[in-house]
Amino acid sequence: MSETSEAKSQESGKNNKNGEEKRAKFQYYLVLWMLASLTFLLVGIVLLPVIFPSQAKDLFDYYKWLLPALLGAFGAWIGAGAAYFFGRENLMLSNESTQKALETQQKMNLGKSLIKDINPTPLNKDFIFKLEDTVQTVIENLERNVDYWFVPVLEGQKMKDVIHTEALWRYYKKIDKSDGKLSDVIKYIDEELEKKAGKLHGFFIEIKMDDNVENIQTRMNRVDASVGIVCDEQGKPTHCFSRRDLRSFLLGGG
Repeated sequence: MSETSEAKSQESGKNNKNGEEKRAKFQYYLVLWMLASLTFLLVGIVLLPVIFPSQAKDLFDYYKWLLPALLGAFGAWIGAGAAYFFGRENLMLSNESTQKALETQQKMNLGKSLIKDINPTPLNKDFIFKLEDTVQTVIENLERNVDYWFVPVLEGQKMKDVIHTEALWRYYKKIDKSDGKLSDVIKYIDEELEKKAGKLHGFFIEIKMDDNVENIQTRMNRVDASVGIVCDEQGKPTHCFSRRDLRSFLLGGG
């Protein structure tokens, strides 16, 4: 789930809440109208002998069956309306409690998920380099693929480090040559950029496919890492994902 999807979900929840409030007001005014109608009719019936005094005796005989019938009909009407209103409210509260319980259970289950369950993105094999590769080689690849912003670096077949492309360009600009190696860039980052630009150093963590999603999210939040690099049993990077991917997985239900 992207931030746009989250915003749409929040907007949908707000609209649902507004709709429920409108329905509740309508039901409230309906009950008031029913009571007002009953009051109006009863007052009118009581005043009939005053309005037509010559027919008072006939009206009193008429009341003998009219009032019980009228009160019974309105009583049933109001009782049915009240039962519907309060019953519906109780049903809504029950459904809301059930939904919250299901969401809590779902979050607990998602928290037990593994990294492989979020379907991390496979790394491009052409963008996994070695310590002895030159900066020029990497830059040529970056110029063809401008969307890449980090470069995994191997020592042998095992991941050594991940270089932020901004750090790579800073190194390239400073030394004004391209025959330097990636090992030189890592040294440059450790010595000159670690304190000056913290996000260009240590912005990732190395994990396994069978690591727990909730634990990894906690770990990434604690060290402020923005990327998770999945490595196989030999330590070679194979997949990646962002911290946003983890949050979307947990919030979106998988």
